[in-house]
Amino acid sequence: MQYGITLPGRGPLATPDNMATIAQKAEALGFDSIALGDHILVRAIAYENRVVW
Repeated sequence: MQYGITLPGRGPLATPDNMATIAQKAEALGFDSIALGDHILVRAIAYENRVVW
């Protein structure tokens, strides 16, 4: 069985330096793959228009 990780796409860990560190640590630990979400940018307007139930 193979295991992989997903890198953070936003938040405090989603800086280039942090992502490189996470990827290097995953490789050192023997993970087989690294993925990154395809939603790189989050539009601010999406948060302004959300409905509170």
